Amino acid sequence: MDTTHTIENPARGWLSLGCALATLAVVLGSLWVYPGPFIVRPYPGPAVAAGGALTLLAALAVFVIPMPSRSRPALLVAGAFTLWWALSAQNSLDAFRSHSSLAAQVGALSVMLLVVLSVRRSQDWRLLAHALVGGATLTSLYYYAAWAWWVSLKTTSFDYAPLMATFSEPNSFSLVPLAGSLLCLGLLLSARLARQQLFLLVQLCLLLAALLMSGSRASLLALLAGILTFGWNFVSRAATSDRKRSQKATGLALVVGLPMAAATGLLLMTGWLAPSVGRVHSLISGSDTASVLMRQDVLAYGLKTTLKRPLLGSGPGTFALAYQETRPFRPEFGSNQFVFLAHNDFVEIAVESGLVGFTLWLALLFITVGRAAKFCRHGALPSEAAAAAAAIVALAVYSGLNFAVNLPALLFWWFAMMGLAVAIPVERHPEPLGLPLRAALALVLAVAGLLTLSFGLRATQANRLLAEAVKLEEAMHWEEALTRIDRAVGLQPSRTELLVARARLRQNLQLINGTWCRP
Repeated sequence: MDTTHTIENPARGWLSLGCALATLAVVLGSLWVYPGPFIVRPYPGPAVAAGGALTLLAALAVFVIPMPSRSRPALLVAGAFTLWWALSAQNSLDAFRSHSSLAAQVGALSVMLLVVLSVRRSQDWRLLAHALVGGATLTSLYYYAAWAWWVSLKTTSFDYAPLMATFSEPNSFSLVPLAGSLLCLGLLLSARLARQQLFLLVQLCLLLAALLMSGSRASLLALLAGILTFGWNFVSRAATSDRKRSQKATGLALVVGLPMAAATGLLLMTGWLAPSVGRVHSLISGSDTASVLMRQDVLAYGLKTTLKRPLLGSGPGTFALAYQETRPFRPEFGSNQFVFLAHNDFVEIAVESGLVGFTLWLALLFITVGRAAKFCRHGALPSEAAAAAAAIVALAVYSGLNFAVNLPALLFWWFAMMGLAVAIPVERHPEPLGLPLRAALALVLAVAGLLTLSFGLRATQANRLLAEAVKLEEAMHWEEALTRIDRAVGLQPSRTELLVARARLRQNLQLINGTWCRP
């Protein structure tokens, strides 16, 4: 075994521990924060504000803690991608949408950076992964409770429960158990104690059940891709004969198959397997033609949209505006012609940040997967490294069929996985960056953190004021509602929803007072 994997880095222990705890609090806490009344495109101010606070901590950590050299290429590309987003935001079709997306990306970059800086030895990596798996399991249990509650109300949809508002829909939520189950699989195969194995096995069953219950076809395909990636890396490690490969493959099939069978049985007994079966059947039978056709259009016409602004793109978060210029009219869609989301993050990133941003995103994925895959075969954390690589591949497959990067909670989750992939400790004494470079990085992160924190706090307050205004408007207290909206516009003057709400309230008041004339 390569003993350098277990040698502690000369990092400041207390700061590394603080980085780990703060990162877990933000990544897992963002899964539980109800963003407000926005469902189609939520604006979770608290999560963005927490990401800004985390960036301030990252500024201190990057100045004090030596950064492992093997993690630097991935972090450099992630930083370049974030900077390019900031540049694209200056040429945006909608300033508020771009600032929202950019603020979330700053927090995600800090998540990845702090995961790397908080891991000093192999045990730190495992503890961090265990915490993420535990958080995913608890979130899945909450998902079960939300489902049961909405079923008890005899409603046909549970999409608008508070947890679902964070993820926009059950499909997006499925990314949490998707990555969590693959990470859990890696920890399970490396566990030595029977109690630990049993505990991880129970968590794996619950995570797979949550994924199945979501009914996400993209996540089922992504899970298959993740398991194949995991199996390829895990079975090939130190397997010098066909017999050993066969034994490993058989063991892996049992470890995956038994929890999947248990999860399926659990959902069958509770009657909660119907969404998954029904949605898969609709795809196979060809009855879900609108969904398939929309994704085909996004691939074809998304490229045309990208080529209209090939360098900087339309700005982060503005795909819905840019795509309308080139999308075709489809009679099959009826009145639902407007496409809010690409349901393909690769196309969305290309449209919003241009070909340069798209290339940087692909480079980031390839570097993180390659880094983890390398240490599947030559390292002290083989199954854990295979799990990290599998999680990123699975998220990428899902991302090509649905959306994730435009939801801060999922963006944080994704960058946590990429952080784990490049955080595997391999250096006995990592050489620190030069003092001028560390100071410059710390300064940039501190400024970005302050701006992001300010934006998140203002968004949180504006969301609260808007929610109050909606209730007052429903109660016909238009003057008080307008007062709330005016305050919200003062906090976020470029936010379209607020400007439209203010115009509507002013028009209503003018009609009541008899001072409005039709143009």
